[in-house]
Amino acid sequence: MSEVGLKFVTLTVSEVGLKFAALTAANSHTAVALLAAHVYCKNCLHVDMMVSSITTTCNGGNLAQRRCHCLRLPLLLVLVLAAPAPTCSQGEADERALARRGMEMLRESFRAEAEGRVRDALYFAGQMPQDAFALFRQGKLLLKLGDLRNASGALVAAARADPHIPSLLSYVAFAQWQLGDAEAGARTCGSALNISPLDFRAVAILLAMPVAARAPHVDILSRAAAAAADAHQRGGHAHYGEQAKTCGAKFRKMADSLTMVSSANSLYFQCLSNLVGSIQLREPSLNISIYDMGFDALEHLVASSWERVTVVQFPFADYPPHVSNLRNYAWKPLVYKHALRRHRSILYQVRVCGWVGGWVGVCM
Repeated sequence: MSEVGLKFVTLTVSEVGLKFAALTAANSHTAVALLAAHVYCKNCLHVDMMVSSITTTCNGGNLAQRRCHCLRLPLLLVLVLAAPAPTCSQGEADERALARRGMEMLRESFRAEAEGRVRDALYFAGQMPQDAFALFRQGKLLLKLGDLRNASGALVAAARADPHIPSLLSYVAFAQWQLGDAEAGARTCGSALNISPLDFRAVAILLAMPVAARAPHVDILSRAAAAAADAHQRGGHAHYGEQAKTCGAKFRKMADSLTMVSSANSLYFQCLSNLVGSIQLREPSLNISIYDMGFDALEHLVASSWERVTVVQFPFADYPPHVSNLRNYAWKPLVYKHALRRHRSILYQVRVCGWVGGWVGVCM
């Protein structure tokens, strides 16, 4: 039987003082029991002892007469405060530290990419635990830097570590195609579409390939088209089966002169694809202009393949260096201005996962 010690903790919240005693085993990792909870109000000095919960009942429950700020606190709070932190083995501690380090490096990599420091983003990705995700990220960043051969090596290594990610296989296929092996790229696209017929990256790559390379995969493309049409009819994965709703006849009359504008970099490309799918579902006649704020080559190809979508490369070179840092949003009013030079009226939509989100408004 381990020795037992008594611990006292006192809390003060607003006008309420909370005092309780917890019994814990000195050589154990868990709290044994809560003996008693004493709650008193400093205004009326009323004391109540409860086990199921901690509360005060000033003047028979009439709190308004004494203007007392009594609080009701769950017993769980007491137990959490009283229980010591659990311990773990050295192996578990090392594993948690490694995971924490990986998340920190991933966060720094995302931040560097958003600030236009792609080489720094690649460095931080190299400091992550080298699993399939880290290798995939390094391959995408190398592709953005134009180092196609090393990008292909990283992407192939990631696919060997986890061969069941269709978007990863699509990047491998794109690298194979760009390095001159279109047939291997087409086969890898077929593998991606066999895993998920809704992988729009693989479809875009196959459609951009020479006819001879994609001819053996016509059946797969047909199944992918049927799956996409079915998902589109049901509202798409971003709408959970919601039926299509349009903005009405008045909006459709404006569609010929109105252009929907949005912008994104690689970090928000998936959200951008959901946005475009939402617009095409609800207003298929609306023209869309997408500003490329940092796509890689495959993302630019995919976005350019969407119907009624024009991809515009934002001219960062025409502006001061701080505009390239996407985290300070100096680029956003410049996108509005640039878009209004190309279109009579625009409606800017923040790239979010669906139709709902940040409407900026109509500029004419």
